[in-house]
Amino acid sequence: MIKRILVAHPELAAVQLISNRLGCYGEEGGFTVDRIETDPTTGALTAFDGSFDQRCPGSTAHGEIHFQR
Repeated sequence: MIKRILVAHPELAAVQLISNRLGCYGEEGGFTVDRIETDPTTGALTAFDGSFDQRCPGSTAHGEIHFQR
C-alpha cells in the first residue's frame, strides 16, 4: 500500500481526487479562486467560488466549487 501525505502550505493550493478507491496525485493542474468573502466580525467564510483542473496520466479532471452561507 502506498500512502502519500499532503502537507498544507499557506501559499499553495492542492486538489486531491479520489473515486472508487482510485486516486490521482498529479502534479500538474491549476486552482483559481474567483470569489472569496468572509464575515467582517468573525472572519468566517461566507462565500467562495473557484475552479480547478488536474492532469493525471491518461485523464484530466475539471471542476467548480461554489459555497454560499
